[in-house]
Amino acid sequence: MNDISRSNSTGAGPVLTKFSNTGCCPSEPAKKPPGTYICIECGDAHITFRTAVDEYKVKCPKCNTMMVRKPTPLT
Repeated sequence: MNDISRSNSTGAGPVLTKFSNTGCCPSEPAKKPPGTYICIECGDAHITFRTAVDEYKVKCPKCNTMMVRKPTPLT
């Protein structure tokens, strides 16, 4: 224990930012990009989002599977 140096300098430890992923703190849920999402399982449901949404919101309301983003053509 004598080999541990005591320093009064700042910045000696790791810096935590809101973008660091250390696993110690709960993080925000993953965001999905805006667009039209369709269900590939049942084919009935489609939802259009104008802004980025949480990952859990893109589940099919009918069969509860993850919906996929419909590819949009480039303009």
